[in-house]
Order: sequence, then C-alpha cells, then structure tokens
Amino acid sequence: MDGSYIGRWIAFLAAPLITLVSGFVALKANAWFGLNLNSAEVAAYVGGVVLSIGTALGVWLHNRGKYEIASLAHTDPATIEAIEKLLEAKGPTPPASPGGRAAPKGV
Repeated sequence: MDGSYIGRWIAFLAAPLITLVSGFVALKANAWFGLNLNSAEVAAYVGGVVLSIGTALGVWLHNRGKYEIASLAHTDPATIEAIEKLLEAKGPTPPASPGGRAAPKGV
C-alpha cells in the first residue's frame, strides 16, 4: 500500500465541507438571483446536492478500498471482485419479502 490517506480525507473532510458549501451556495444563489425560494426549497436543493455528491464519493471510496485491498494482497482489483462475488454466492439466502418473493442475491 502506498500509505495514502485519501479515503479518510474524502470521507471526513471533503464530504462535510461540500455539505456546508452547498448550503451556503444555495442561500447566496437565492439572494443574488432573487429566486424567492422558501426554506423547504433551499433544503431540498441542498439535500439533492449532498446526496448526489455523497453517492459519488461513496462509490469512489468503495472502489478505492478495492484497490487498496488488492495492493495489500499483491493482486489486481478484478481478482478481489471475483472473490467478493464467490463469497456472496456462498452466503445464506436472503429472507423472503412481505410480498412473498425472495430478495435478489447480492443486494
């Protein structure tokens, strides 16, 4: 492993800062452009921004984790993914949903 702490920086510094900045931008855009948004509309905008950026950061961190595991195991990320799928296939069957159908595997 390269000793990088980029995952920690993203998860614990960048994500909260983006949340704060998106709220500030929403409020300033409301004032600058005269949008006359009420607080619920500003909150919805900030929520959408935070969720979309949070999802992107989560996917990035997941993939970065696979890379770091692969580098520690001296293999490639595709091998790690194959091992994950094998472990998921050998796991217990998910419980049936209230509608009577079983949940799909791997979810």
